[in-house]
Amino acid sequence: RDIIAFDQDSDSYKHFLENKNIDAYRNWIIFCRTNFSNLYLQLSELKINTVNGVFADLGVSSKQLDDKSRGFSFNSDDVLDMRMDKTKNISAYDVVNSFSKEQLQDIFFKYGEESFAKQIAEEINNYRVKGKIKTCNQLSDIVCRVKWKKGKINPATKIFQTLRITVNDELGSLEKMLDSAAKILNTSGRIVILTYHSLEDRIVKQKFKDLSKDNFII
Repeated sequence: RDIIAFDQDSDSYKHFLENKNIDAYRNWIIFCRTNFSNLYLQLSELKINTVNGVFADLGVSSKQLDDKSRGFSFNSDDVLDMRMDKTKNISAYDVVNSFSKEQLQDIFFKYGEESFAKQIAEEINNYRVKGKIKTCNQLSDIVCRVKWKKGKINPATKIFQTLRITVNDELGSLEKMLDSAAKILNTSGRIVILTYHSLEDRIVKQKFKDLSKDNFII
């Protein structure tokens, strides 16, 4: 096969199957509906030992953001979710309502690089005394009590990013994928990663730096 595609979102797989050119694609694409952290295991099951290249786009699909029922959007009365793989147990709702104030502060600062992490975690904790935080709008409103809007960027952007990263273990999955990619890449192969924020960028750059010590050309 020419391309082995990975996506853990069942909606992406459904879109692939509904493509009008699916019969032609079947001849040269294998679609693996799983997280790309399972790269090495999945290829082993397919009896594929090496590949000529690995390309990963770490961005969130516009279809996921536009579908308000997925719980990614700031302006949605749907339940907080943010799971890329909807079969997973932990959602953004669970994180917001079950993590301690200290845990929330930690992830907001670590994954969102949010300078108001402590104040936002405190505001969430105070709100939870009254009841559960269920919807995206509720959470966005809570954050806006602490952070004033400046320009076009929603004040809750970093908080929503943090929850998405936490729920989907995005950084841990990225590290596992990079380790797997290094194992199965041909000697003349290439790894290309599209990153969208500094946390991803640091992980990729550090991994490439480590690989350069093992005769990988960066």
